[in-house]
Parts: sequence; structure tokens; C-alpha cells
Amino acid sequence: DVLDDPENSFSVVRLLCALAVVVSHSFLLVTGSGAADPLAWASYNLGQVAVNTFFFLSGLMLSRSYSLRPDLVTFFRARALRILPALIVSGVVVALLIGPLRTHHAFAGYYEELRTWLYPLASAVFFERATLPDVFAFGVRPGEVNLPLWTIKYELLAYASFGVAAAL
Repeated sequence: DVLDDPENSFSVVRLLCALAVVVSHSFLLVTGSGAADPLAWASYNLGQVAVNTFFFLSGLMLSRSYSLRPDLVTFFRARALRILPALIVSGVVVALLIGPLRTHHAFAGYYEELRTWLYPLASAVFFERATLPDVFAFGVRPGEVNLPLWTIKYELLAYASFGVAAAL
């Protein structure tokens, strides 16, 4: 019944979790250490608590989605349409807007690189391992372009596991 209620506040909780992940990552990126994280003293830091909350809520919502339409093709199509467009748009923004501002390449040279143009697709396949020419080459995590994408492969694994469990 709670999941059916459009005023259930799950969107607010998800937004707060997203903000918590940004805050947690910002401490790591600025200081190079997670010691300044607000929950550094706990078993799980702020970002980990937020990601675990995301996964918990996703499990609830996936179960509801599948119970409303118990068809695996529809289920996987909906998951792909939820993740892939946003992942591609994110890749375009990172490659074409953020990348040229944070590269050590000449502006024109950056856009001449094939990796620049392939990044949106590469990030959808290789996630956080996708690279851009000399973007974020220096700093706390040199060469790391979009490290938070590491979670996507686990989300996809969770979807696949859910699909297998539903099929069984």
C-alpha cells in the first residue's frame, strides 16, 4: 500500500541519498582521504549508507514493478530505458562540456581525439574505466574521469539477479 501511494516520499529519500553521495565524494576528492567524511567513525561512511539505501529502495520498487507486470522482457526493457539514456547523456556532458575544461590538451586537439567522441558509448560499456584524453590528469585521483559509475555494473547485476530469481 505504501508503494502505491504517490505521496510516499521515496523521491525525497532518493534525492537526499544522492546529495549524501555527493557530499561523501566531495570529502574524498578535496582531501584525498575519507577521514573527513561525516560518518568516517562508523562502519559505513555517508556515501556507503546512501548507496545501501538506494539499493534497498530499488529492491522494493523493482519488486513492485515486476508484480504489476510480471513479464521479464517488459522488466528488462524498462530497466534499460531507465539507465542507458541517462548514462549516455552523462557521457556526452562529461566528454563535451567538462572534459575540455579539465584536460591538458589544447582545446582543438581534445576534440580531434577519437576517445572524446567515443566516451559516451565507452562509459555505457566500461563505466568508470572509460577514459578521456588527459582529463583530470592531476589531483587526488589522476586520470579518473567518472569514478561514481562503478555502481552501475552492480545495479545491472542486481537487475539480472532479480530477473533470474523472478524466472525461477
